[in-house]
Amino acid sequence: MAKKKVKKTAKKVKKAKKVVKKVKAKKLKKAVKAQAKPKEKLLGLIDHYFKNISVAAIRVKAPFKVGDVIHVLGHTTNFYQRVDSMQIDHQEVARVKKGDDVGMKIKEFVRDNDKVYLGSEKNLLAQPRISGITITPPYEPKKPLYQTSIFKKEEKPLFKPAPRPAAAPQSPVVAPPPPKKTDKPDPYQNTKFFNF
Repeated sequence: MAKKKVKKTAKKVKKAKKVVKKVKAKKLKKAVKAQAKPKEKLLGLIDHYFKNISVAAIRVKAPFKVGDVIHVLGHTTNFYQRVDSMQIDHQEVARVKKGDDVGMKIKEFVRDNDKVYLGSEKNLLAQPRISGITITPPYEPKKPLYQTSIFKKEEKPLFKPAPRPAAAPQSPVVAPPPPKKTDKPDPYQNTKFFNF
């Protein structure tokens, strides 16, 4: 009788564990979905990025204007930036509307199909600033050979160059000795091997 009770309670525990796993999985899915979709308004998609001039072509899905803060988000892209200028067909514009294709100067590398959202001033200010950080290289940078003064138009050496060793006297150029003559005749004399 005790064995039957143990089996029943074991079955109940297994069912309870399955229910808990399902609930946790549902909560996890909801949390992932909430993280994946920011609560920002979608402005457009990156159509193409011209890396030599740092300009992105954006397919506009919602209107925005110069001065707005945008949030560029992609698989490996995530940054905020203020819209300084935009161009449509090489003409400066202040506002864009849905359906426009606009070119915009972008401060970081972006990829095709990255999403452009309307950001906020708070997020822009909270973003870490890379320009204010000084990065010390793990190596000693090369020292310049000359220091140029901003007040005088002369160059001063930073250090004295090492003295050059005395040049060794050059020997005259000697022609190589002529080939030695042997008593054996050349068996291949006047024989053509190739017909060109």
